[in-house]
Amino acid sequence: RKPVCIGQKQLWFLLRFDGPDNLICLTKSNHPEFDRWRWANFWEPLDEVIYFKRKVYAKVLTELGPIIFPQGLPSRFNL
Repeated sequence: RKPVCIGQKQLWFLLRFDGPDNLICLTKSNHPEFDRWRWANFWEPLDEVIYFKRKVYAKVLTELGPIIFPQGLPSRFNL
């Protein structure tokens, strides 16, 4: 018997937040999913996510990058 890993369906959204940071509130739910947040450099999620999700994160960042950075993506190694 092997554990079966079906995985999760992911939907990615690109949003722009124009307000001050103090408007971000993670405690509006009785059971918040997150207990903290922070801004990160564009490629940083690749270093933070579990190894088996890195490929899909790289794909999403590469696809969304030209929308965020129409003049060209920042270098992966020049954060």
